[in-house]
Amino acid sequence: MDYQERAKEHLELALAEKEYPPAGEGLRALAAADFPARLKPEHGDTWGNWTFNQRNLTLQFARVERRWTYEIDLERIPSMTELWLWVNQFVEKSDRLREPDDVGNLIQALHDLLFPTWFRPDTNPTEALQKMYRKIKVS
Repeated sequence: MDYQERAKEHLELALAEKEYPPAGEGLRALAAADFPARLKPEHGDTWGNWTFNQRNLTLQFARVERRWTYEIDLERIPSMTELWLWVNQFVEKSDRLREPDDVGNLIQALHDLLFPTWFRPDTNPTEALQKMYRKIKVS
């Protein structure tokens, strides 16, 4: 399922339980405590053409009509710098292979997967994801 849609439904259900008026029916004052815990992306969640594979911690991209796939191994990203190098590699792919929305969806997926450690300079994305998904390697 599309992760953004799933997260929106989760938020709307939580707010409905608190008897807030539906969106568009007046202003709502919300406190931080009114928001439910953030949903963690699950295996198979999608962001456009990107799909999260929780089993092997990868983001998989597929443009079926162009017969092109791309995979980012999230267990091979030891720093935020490396993360941005992966994003840059994808951005530099030919426009015949990807659309501008595909880049935005990649960034949104990375944000959602790495929240709340997203964009902290000392974040090790691999370690953060392994801890979140209980895939910690034992030496």
